[in-house]
Amino acid sequence: MQYLYEKLINYPPGHMTENKPINIEDLLERVDNNIDFALQMLDKFFNSYKTRIEEIQKAIETKDYAEIKDSAHRLKGLTGNLSLMRCFDILLSLEKKAMEKNIQACAEALILAEKSIIEANEYYLTNQDLFY
Repeated sequence: MQYLYEKLINYPPGHMTENKPINIEDLLERVDNNIDFALQMLDKFFNSYKTRIEEIQKAIETKDYAEIKDSAHRLKGLTGNLSLMRCFDILLSLEKKAMEKNIQACAEALILAEKSIIEANEYYLTNQDLFY
């Protein structure tokens, strides 16, 4: 099992990244083209992600590598399900850095992840017409 987990974590960065902060086509495919549901889920995520960022930040401050990895994994799952693929890749890297016990790299990755979420939120707010 550990082998499979490490294989997933070591998957090449950028494997799902595209030029846009949110892959709208992928997201709509995931929700069977239910636009209202997709918009509702994005709204909910963008209104609550800071709590998850704070969880990871606290774990970094206490050098709790298991919690860093677990919290990053949960947030990565959310971003993947919402097709925020840049952020997904950053959080994948954060998980790997936590397994390596590299606290500086964890802190840097968390900053990048939050910036990526903010960028995705701005993209979402200014491009809602792309969902229709």
